[in-house]
Amino acid sequence: MSRKAVLVFGVWAFLLLVAAFSVVLNVPVVSASGTIYIRADGSIEPPTAPISTVDNITYTFTDNIYDEVVIERSNIIIDGNGYALQGSGSGNGFYLYGVNNVTIKKTNIEYFHYGVQIRWGSNNTISGNNITNSSDLGVWLEGSNYNTISENNITNNNNVGLYLGGYLGPGGSSYNIISGNNITKNRYSFYLSSSSYNEFKNNSMVDNFYNFDISGSALSHFVQDVDTSNTVEGKPVYYWINRRNMEVPLDAGYVALVNSTNITVKGLELKGILLAYTTDSQITNNNITNSFFGVKLRLSSKNNTISRNNITDNSRGVDLSVQHNNTISRNTIAKNEWGIYLSGASYNTISGNIITENANGVGLGMYSNNNTISGNNITDNYDRYGLYLYYSSNNTVFGNTIANNNYGLMGWVGDNNKIYHNNFIDNTSPGFAVNSDTNTWDNGYPSGGNYWSNYAGVDVKSGPNQDQTGSDGIGDTPQTFSGPNEDKYPLMDLFNTFDAGTWNGMSYSVDVVSNSTVSDFYFNPSEGAFIRFNVTGKSGTNGFCRVTIPKSLLWVEDGWTILVGGTPIANYTIIPDENYTYLYFTYNHSTKTVVIQGTHVIPEFPPALIPPILIALTLITIIQTKSKTPKKPDRKTHL
Repeated sequence: MSRKAVLVFGVWAFLLLVAAFSVVLNVPVVSASGTIYIRADGSIEPPTAPISTVDNITYTFTDNIYDEVVIERSNIIIDGNGYALQGSGSGNGFYLYGVNNVTIKKTNIEYFHYGVQIRWGSNNTISGNNITNSSDLGVWLEGSNYNTISENNITNNNNVGLYLGGYLGPGGSSYNIISGNNITKNRYSFYLSSSSYNEFKNNSMVDNFYNFDISGSALSHFVQDVDTSNTVEGKPVYYWINRRNMEVPLDAGYVALVNSTNITVKGLELKGILLAYTTDSQITNNNITNSFFGVKLRLSSKNNTISRNNITDNSRGVDLSVQHNNTISRNTIAKNEWGIYLSGASYNTISGNIITENANGVGLGMYSNNNTISGNNITDNYDRYGLYLYYSSNNTVFGNTIANNNYGLMGWVGDNNKIYHNNFIDNTSPGFAVNSDTNTWDNGYPSGGNYWSNYAGVDVKSGPNQDQTGSDGIGDTPQTFSGPNEDKYPLMDLFNTFDAGTWNGMSYSVDVVSNSTVSDFYFNPSEGAFIRFNVTGKSGTNGFCRVTIPKSLLWVEDGWTILVGGTPIANYTIIPDENYTYLYFTYNHSTKTVVIQGTHVIPEFPPALIPPILIALTLITIIQTKSKTPKKPDRKTHL
C-alpha cells in the first residue's frame, strides 16, 4: 500500500473513531455553519443556509442546522420539517427580538443555552417542537405577551422548561397561552417571574426536579388561569384563586392558593405548595417532595399553620419571604438544601420540628425579626449551619437540640437575639456571632443558659455570681466564644422540657436539666399535688436533677418532699424566683422513679367556674334524690 493510501486510510479510521466515541458518549457531532438570519426584508443570510422559501412567508428547513437562527421578520412561519436545530451548549436555538406573529413548528431544537428566546414580541406561536438538552432554559419569554406555546415536548433542559419573565429584572410576560405541552426531566417545569394572567391548559409535568413556581411583588403576578387539566406526575394541579372555607381534594399533585382564606390542605402527596395573599389556612399531614420550595409563602400570607408534614428533597423545605404570624410546627423537614428559610419574615413561630440531614437547617435572612424558634431538633445538617441569623434581630431561640452540624448557631450582624435553654451537642463550631455584642446567650439566673457539649467548667458553686456554697446545675464559669459573646450561666447537662398540660387556658411545662436519661413524665392535678418521672444512668455513678416548676402549677407552704427510688432526699437546694421554683438534688444512678410532692396544685377548673359547677352538682343531687324517694300513696286508692 502506498504512503498516500496509508494516509487516507488513517484519516478515515480517525474520523470513524471520533464518530464512534460521539455515539458512545452521546455528544453531538457539530459542524459550524455560523448564525443564520431571516432578515426583516425576508432574505436569508447566508443564502446557502438549508432553509427554503418561495413567498417570504413560509420558511422550511431542508437539512439539519448547527447554529443559531435569528428571526428579524414578523408574520412568517418557520417549519422545521422534522429536522434538527442543534447547538453546542451556548447561544440560542431560535432568537426573536421585537417581532410578532411568527410561528415555529416541527423542529428538533437541542443543545443550546436557550432553546427558544422571545424578547418583546407578541402573538407568536411555538408549536409541535422537541426542545431538549438546553444548558439553561428550554423556552424563554421576556416582556412578551399574547403568545402561544403549545403541543411541544420540552425535555431534559438543565434549568427551566418554560420561563416567563425577566431573568434578573423587569420583563414580565402576560396573557400567554401555554397548552398541551409535555414538560419532562427539567430542573423546573415552569417558572413565572412578575408575569400575570397567563393561561395553562392540558400540560403534563413528569419527572421534573422542581415543579410549577411563581415569584412576583404584586397580587396580579400570582393570578394565572391554571385548571385541573394540568397535571404533575399524572395528578391534577389545583390552582385556587379567591376561595374560602374549602379543602383541597385528595388527588392533588400540586397546590397553589392565591388570595384565599381558611383553606385546608391535608393528607396529600404533593410536588410543592404555594400560598400568596392567603390567610388562616392549614397545611397538615402532607408529604411534600421534589419542588424548589416545598412550602412557599409570599405576599401577605399570614396566620397560616404548617404542621405535621413530611417535607423532603426540596431546595427549600419551607420558605417565607416578608410573611408574618405563621406557625411551622411538628414537621419532619429533611434532605433539603435549606430546611426552613425566612427572608424579611417576622413574628413567626417555628416549634417542635425535626430538621435533619439538610444542607442547612434553619436560616433567618435579611431582617427576619421577632421570630420564636423553640423545641426543634436541628441535627445532622451537613453543609454549614444548624441555625443561621443574618441581619436579623429580636428573635428568641430556646429549648432546641442543635447537634452534629458544622456551625451550631451562626449569627451575623443581628442584635438583641435571646438564645437560651438549647442543647448544643457535637457541632464543629458550637456558636459564633460576628459584629454584634448585644445578643444574649442565657436567660439570667437562676433560669440559666444553654448546654454546651464542649464546656469544660465545673459546678461546685451557686448564686448569681457563682460564689455561694453548693452546686446548682449551672457551670461556675461562663462559656465564651466569638469576642464579647458569652453564656454566663451554662447548664451542666442536657435540657429537657415536658408538657404539663393546659389548665385554665394556659399551657404549662416542667423543665429538667439532668445527666440522667429522663422519661415517663407524669402530672395530673386530679390525682394529687405531685409530678413524677423516671431517671436512668449507669450504676455506680452520681446523678443530678435540676427541676423547674411553675409556681402557679405546683407549690408548697412548708417544704417539698422529694423521693428518688422511694428514698426521701433530705439535702436538696431550692432556688425560687418570681414565677418558678428550681429544685436541685443528687442521687446514685440506676433506673429510679422521682416523685416531687407539693402541697397545692393548680385547680382543674378556673375559680370563676367553681360556684356554678357546685350549684349544678347540688341541683343534680336534689333531682336524683327526689327521683329515688318513694311516692306517698294516694289516699283515694285505699278507701
